[in-house]
Amino acid sequence: MPNSLWGKIVLTDWLQRVTAILTGLFLYQFVLWIEKEEVIWLPETTAFVIGTLSIAVISYFIPHLQRGWRYVIQFLLIIWLHGLGMNYHLSK
Repeated sequence: MPNSLWGKIVLTDWLQRVTAILTGLFLYQFVLWIEKEEVIWLPETTAFVIGTLSIAVISYFIPHLQRGWRYVIQFLLIIWLHGLGMNYHLSK
């Protein structure tokens, strides 16, 4: 099984992936709880936090990615996501 394509993609670093999923779900529950409170977060803030959590969890499903590159990709995607949401534009 580990020599098959399924084993290489899914079973490689499975503990790290399961930990990322469970941590993301745990934090997502807090996001939903804070969202239910009336004046703590704006709807845009909730969208940014959910997007950031999604990027962090999904990045752990890229197979054979070194830790440093994963952090760089996460950082760049999060900056890009927040830039889109805040309407930031690169000056020419």
